[in-house]
Amino acid sequence: MINKLWDSKHQAFQLALKELRNSKGLKQKELGEKLGRHQSYISKYETGERKLDYLELLDILDACENTVAEFHALYLTKVAETRGEYIHHQPKKQR
Repeated sequence: MINKLWDSKHQAFQLALKELRNSKGLKQKELGEKLGRHQSYISKYETGERKLDYLELLDILDACENTVAEFHALYLTKVAETRGEYIHHQPKKQR
């Protein structure tokens, strides 16, 4: 049985990883070099052929100079997009 909720979240995770890399102007090969990995490593986790563990994600975020919180916000946006929802982020009120 296919778990559509998991599939959409996994797809959002992949999209967020790819967008993060692209937003930094990095090609897969360049990010792979920063991580000491082959380009195929990047390709496989971006397409879902390979899963990442938490420590690998932290290495990727570090290589892209991104925080876990920033990545999580991007991921939530991608979850909404894959579900056909729209998220409007309201700026925090100044006190």
